[in-house]
Amino acid sequence: MALPPKYLPKIKMSTAKDMAKNLVANRAGQKISETKFKQILKKDESLKTYYYKPKDASLNKIQAKKFFNQVVSTAKNTPGLKISRLAQKIGIKPKTDATPSNIALNKLYQKATDDQLKANAPTGPSPEEVRKQQRHDDAMKIMHKRDRADEMKNEYKQQNAAPQKQSSPRTAPPTMQGSITGATLKPTGTPADDTTRPATAPVKEPDHLALAVLPLINLSPAADRTAWLTERLTKQIRQALRNEGIFNLAAEPIVADAVRRYPVSVPADHGILRLIGKEVRASMLVYGHLKKIGALYEISVYLTNVQNDQHLALAVLRQETDDVFDLERRLTWQVHNALNTDSAPEKKGPPTDTAAAVDLPM
Repeated sequence: MALPPKYLPKIKMSTAKDMAKNLVANRAGQKISETKFKQILKKDESLKTYYYKPKDASLNKIQAKKFFNQVVSTAKNTPGLKISRLAQKIGIKPKTDATPSNIALNKLYQKATDDQLKANAPTGPSPEEVRKQQRHDDAMKIMHKRDRADEMKNEYKQQNAAPQKQSSPRTAPPTMQGSITGATLKPTGTPADDTTRPATAPVKEPDHLALAVLPLINLSPAADRTAWLTERLTKQIRQALRNEGIFNLAAEPIVADAVRRYPVSVPADHGILRLIGKEVRASMLVYGHLKKIGALYEISVYLTNVQNDQHLALAVLRQETDDVFDLERRLTWQVHNALNTDSAPEKKGPPTDTAAAVDLPM
């Protein structure tokens, strides 16, 4: 790892001692032990000050080069010791009277700084981060399995409902007038000019129980990390409303297209909600927002009638938890409880404060 020019970082005393220990060997050329090196530092007067320095103490470049030079000199002048092969490869001569060159000492300092930078470099995620990621992956797998189970359940219901429509009692065909040859067959009671009048389909008014569930607005600081949670809770709200059996839910692609065309803000603009209701042909809309800060969740969900601007607070949650499934259960319970209570007063206009939102009947 090459250092940029004019960059002279300090190295810790522990790193300098490890590098200096590799410069010394016994007469057989083997590395000396940690205990043996400490004895050398403690006995030598010029190295005793380094022996008592703490491991976290720092040495600049000049101090580190001086320390390496003294260790090499001590190894050459101490019986039973000599400089190691590593020191010779760097350029330190084994002769007793030879002084280490400035180039060799710079190489030692450079190698020590490389070891220091490698020791301070991040080694990867902590065990707690690994366990947290594993829990997140397990939760996502369970969510995907539940989604697939819901899809298979809906497909099974649709397949069983199709034969029932075909087995409905047959109605008798209308009575025809005229002969088979030369006359046109027309139902009884049909005016003569109906053959030239174009058929026009009547305009369908919005169904009173037609409901559209808008995606929750994500107000979290890290919205990109909680996008999956926003989508999951929106599906949970749709499922809770579908289980009530009193609403006809608009299709998700139609709702998503309308929301892209008319973005919803917080607090919601009633004019925008009215436009979305007209676009998806629904008289009632469900909207809300999610805000996640750490483990704290703030969720607000409202049901509004776009025709008379009446609002009902379906759910107002403020909970600190790491269990997404418990959050879904509480959200479903509040939606069911809000739709099955009749003790709340009426209110006109959109809610302005989630903390002061009041449950209202439709």
